[in-house]
Amino acid sequence: MKKGTVFVQGDFANAQTGKLFSTYGYEPVDSLLKADIVCWTGGSDINPAIYGERLAGCHGFSKKRDEEDLQAIKEAQGKFLVGICRGAQLLNCVPNGGTLWQDVNMHNGGNHSVRDLITGETGFVNSLHHQQMRPGPLAEVIAVSELSTAKYSDAGTWNKKSDPLDVDVEAVYYSGTRSLCLQWHPEFSIEGFSGQYFNRLLDRYYLAA
Repeated sequence: MKKGTVFVQGDFANAQTGKLFSTYGYEPVDSLLKADIVCWTGGSDINPAIYGERLAGCHGFSKKRDEEDLQAIKEAQGKFLVGICRGAQLLNCVPNGGTLWQDVNMHNGGNHSVRDLITGETGFVNSLHHQQMRPGPLAEVIAVSELSTAKYSDAGTWNKKSDPLDVDVEAVYYSGTRSLCLQWHPEFSIEGFSGQYFNRLLDRYYLAA
């Protein structure tokens, strides 16, 4: 029995993201209107004007992609929302009131450990991003890592020496908008920890709702 229908929004690893969901019992569909879940994929940076900041480390953005993804957010109201990498960053900002670190070091390549703050579970995920979520006030922070030593944004900078207790936010959930946001790409390791942990998060936040 299918757990729900999913529409994948975005042009990055679209087919692979659909395979991720189908592997774990969800049915990809070709229309946002048919979907129970809408997933925004990875890709280019987001225009910082969307979350009220000036350029401060953003490496370029796609006006077309921003417009398409923002329109999809409007059309998906009331559905369960999932964001992967860029998609997570967008959902964190719109409609959930967060912002971004526009540039962080140590993350754009390789694998690193994440820790689930609720269960204590740890495991390795991939890292293909140089921007990072700064959660809004209503976020439930799910998972973190401790990898970056420097972060930059229009609102200020951070480094490990000045605040050694800061962590890198890897996954958040917003219950008010039903938004699950994660920085890594589970579609690139579907049956590894990245994909399996993603499925457990769907069980926790989508199926249990």
